[in-house]
Amino acid sequence: MLAAPTVIVALIADALAAPSALIVASAGIAAAIHAARIAGWHSWLVLSRPILWILHAAYAWIPVGLVMLALAATGIVPHSLAIHALTAGAMGCAIIAMITRTALGHTGRMLVAGRAEIASYWLMIAAALLRVFGPLLAVSATGAWVDAAAVCWIAALVLYLLKYAPYLTAPRVDRKSG
Repeated sequence: MLAAPTVIVALIADALAAPSALIVASAGIAAAIHAARIAGWHSWLVLSRPILWILHAAYAWIPVGLVMLALAATGIVPHSLAIHALTAGAMGCAIIAMITRTALGHTGRMLVAGRAEIASYWLMIAAALLRVFGPLLAVSATGAWVDAAAVCWIAALVLYLLKYAPYLTAPRVDRKSG
């Protein structure tokens, strides 16, 4: 119940350039709540189901991004890395998770991730890791980290497009409407 409001408070505080103590506190509390929430999901139980573990991976980026937001408010890490943990990490992984899952379901296919989906998932995770943590490893190579992340991001979506364009432009395989 507190998960969403705490994130909203942290993001508004950040957007309004509130005092760093408020950003640190609100982002820290939100990160703790979301970390506790995902810890209770027993994510190890879905490791054999990629179509599920990618959702867990996406959600895990939320507390990571919030911790980085708190660190950014104190000047420990660049603000852009916190934003990219939330966008490239949480949103990017959630997007690839949901577009594969919904396309399979809406085209009458089983909700099972194949090799293309799994590769797309790993590419999106790699994109986020490269974009968020690469500059921490070698700030002088930030441009290269960003480029490598972009290549992974694009590759993930190209794989999706190559596999799913035929699915999405043909009738459902189960012959149902929709």
